[in-house]
Amino acid sequence: MSELPESFRAFRIHDDEQGYRSGLESIAPDELSDGDVTIRVAWSGINYKDALAATGKGKILRRYPLNGGIDAAGIVVESGNEEFQPGDAVLANGSGLSETRDGGYSEYLKLPSNVVVRLPAGLTMREAMGLGTAGFTAAMSLYRMEANGQEPGMGPIVVTGATGGVGAIAVDLLTAAGYEVHAITGKVDRFDWLERRGARQCISRHDLHWGRRPLERASWA
Repeated sequence: MSELPESFRAFRIHDDEQGYRSGLESIAPDELSDGDVTIRVAWSGINYKDALAATGKGKILRRYPLNGGIDAAGIVVESGNEEFQPGDAVLANGSGLSETRDGGYSEYLKLPSNVVVRLPAGLTMREAMGLGTAGFTAAMSLYRMEANGQEPGMGPIVVTGATGGVGAIAVDLLTAAGYEVHAITGKVDRFDWLERRGARQCISRHDLHWGRRPLERASWA
């Protein structure tokens, strides 16, 4: 017997003869994208990409209708994979959510087990969604840099778009890893905020001067 109710709320996005629209509505379980793990969603987040999808200002969705939300965290209620059991706390980032399959802006979500991740110990679902895709992207950037041999002693690291979701978390992670961070942003009123996060130098993008030579001397590592 299914643990899902006959209907539940979701933030659904449509593009049809009635035009592009999005909003809360009631849907039935059989309207969800297929997946062998069913999750009762507890938390999600709002990314820039989510706003583009909801307003139609960016070509994010590849089919319609779909539920918004590229991140989700919740509790497993049904599973066709022995790796996950009802009651497990899990999360998902990206992996086609709100692009090719229903996303996290729904009381329930079905996902293939290969995109579901068990919630790491010491992290709440709320904290996981506070980090979300932005945090995952920033962490992967640092991981790739260090996999390519980057070390703090090689010089300062510049973070562009430093007041955005990815940029701000990148400042946090790089600082914690021992790097000297130089933050570039168009929001000069946020310099103090960036410095409190660990940035050693803040630069307005409006003050950047590009040289005329094809290859200038490097300013950052």
